[in-house]
Amino acid sequence: MYGRKLRSPIGRFQKLYLIPAALLCFSCGSLLGQDLAGAWHGKLKGGSLEVPVTVTITKGGNGEWVAAMTSWDDPNSSVAVTAVMLDHSNLTLAIYRVGATYNGTISPDGNTVVGTFRRHGHDIPLILMREL
Repeated sequence: MYGRKLRSPIGRFQKLYLIPAALLCFSCGSLLGQDLAGAWHGKLKGGSLEVPVTVTITKGGNGEWVAAMTSWDDPNSSVAVTAVMLDHSNLTLAIYRVGATYNGTISPDGNTVVGTFRRHGHDIPLILMREL
C-alpha cells in the first residue's frame, strides 16, 4: 500500500480539456463581476468644442451602482446618473436630467469603455478611461 502509486481519477486527456475550461470560467467571472467603482475620464467632442468629463461610480448601500457625471470645466456642475446598468461587458448610463444616455463596451482589462454618448438625437463618441 505505501509503495503503490495512486492513479488520478481524471485521465490525461480529460486534464487537457479541464485547464482551458477553467481559464474560460475565470475570465467570464471577471466580466460578470466587473468592478466599476472609480473615476472614469473622457472628452466629449463636437465640432471644434471639446468638453472633458468625469464619470464617478461607487457602490450604493444596497449593492447597486451609483454614478455622477461632472465636467472638468465646472467641477460644481455634477449631474446624477439616473441608472447604471451592466450586462456582461456592456455598460449603459441613463442621465435623465439632461436627456442623455451612454452605451459602451468595457475592455477585457476593465480599464476602458468605448461607447457613444447620445443627447437629443445626437451621437457623440466617448471613450472613458479609468483613473488608476
